[in-house]
Amino acid sequence: YSQRTAIAIRRRQEVVTGSISPLQEKTKARLMVAIADPRKAHKLVQTGVHIAQARDYELHILQVVLIPETHTAGTQLTGQNQAWELLNKLVEDQRSPDLDITPMVRLAPSVLEGIESTLWEEQIDSLLLGWPTKDDAPALLAQNGIVELLVLRAACEILIIRGDLPEQVDRVLVPLTSHAHASAALALGRDLIRPEAGRITAFKPLRGELTATNEAAANAEIESALKKLPETTGIERQIVPVDDLHVEIVSQSANYDLTLMGVSGEGFLAQTYFGGLPVSVAQAQSNRPVILVKRKETQSSYLARQGWDRLNATLPTLSLNRQREVRSGMVRDARAGIDFYVLIILSASIAFLGLLQNSAAVIIGAMLVAPLMSPILAMAFGIVRGNVPATRQAANSTVNGVVLAITLPTLITFFLSAIRFGSLEATTEILGRTQPGILDLMVALLSGAAAAYAISRAEVAA
Repeated sequence: YSQRTAIAIRRRQEVVTGSISPLQEKTKARLMVAIADPRKAHKLVQTGVHIAQARDYELHILQVVLIPETHTAGTQLTGQNQAWELLNKLVEDQRSPDLDITPMVRLAPSVLEGIESTLWEEQIDSLLLGWPTKDDAPALLAQNGIVELLVLRAACEILIIRGDLPEQVDRVLVPLTSHAHASAALALGRDLIRPEAGRITAFKPLRGELTATNEAAANAEIESALKKLPETTGIERQIVPVDDLHVEIVSQSANYDLTLMGVSGEGFLAQTYFGGLPVSVAQAQSNRPVILVKRKETQSSYLARQGWDRLNATLPTLSLNRQREVRSGMVRDARAGIDFYVLIILSASIAFLGLLQNSAAVIIGAMLVAPLMSPILAMAFGIVRGNVPATRQAANSTVNGVVLAITLPTLITFFLSAIRFGSLEATTEILGRTQPGILDLMVALLSGAAAAYAISRAEVAA
């Protein structure tokens, strides 16, 4: 009760809805259209009406009026009135007996804060945003940054449209490039196409040749996305080998009324972001609309991601220049040259003698000389970044180094045994390395983490 009362008081202070009305009980799912630029509001609201009617949602239309640091009651009232007049006109143009439309003008110190507060207070299920462009009114928002932050922070479904949605949608292309958001994109396509007549293509592009294994994996991914839908009638499956994902998707999109793509996602907890392939595909479209879709998160997923983001925010971040340096260094370390093999031979020889001498100091010295850490870290980097060529090259270098490090001491041992050179009995240092346990695994993991951190942070590595 106290929470609802606080929200109601704040709403009366910050939100203009034509009349001061209490918070309404939610009877339907809600779609909110956030207007950034009044010049583009009409088309965006039309799209919101189309989606809300297709899904039987309530429609909320929001415009945020910024509160300047120094303002008078007169200037604030003028801004409210102008925004309210615009919304009233938009609502009247789109008024329909089967659609509930609620216009809202919100006062806030920033557009982001205004949108986030409304999402929470009005229990919005889906947010529709226009595509950020360089000519957006600077007094309203720096739209690029706001879209990125909303994609990262909002728990509701987010739809970002580029272009104008046609009145009639018969053919929809859904490239399955983002597994986490593919089902949400397919569900939106099902809602927007004409009943019975519309068709959706679940398009799965594959890099390289189409093998039986790759095809089976692609089919499994498509089925995984489809099984989350209540109805799959009218959805065609298409698996195509491609050399360039961007070029192929743009080419395919020309044959469809609408392209729907999940936003990019990577890393721990499938963190989503506004960028990558979906954005480049959308920007390449000149006469076909594209909607990027971020799925609605469950409460547990949202809380887990928020906790991780807060923890991650306390850690140092790398500048773009440093990221490029680390990336180029990892790609360079993935390749094994003559220096790599010379150091492997020397370190393996030193380690061999240290084991025979039963000397931990000599063995540690051999570890310092050994260059195997570089391709191992490069392989981990390639796996994390999804860089298949770098991963393959680093794995090849690692395997070659390990084989050489094992083969050389083995040959030396056979040679010394043949010439009966001294005692070759197992020492305590040798026996101590024949039974690794959990503690040894923990040491290895922590050592690898320390090495990766030091390499990425130049001042630490120094």
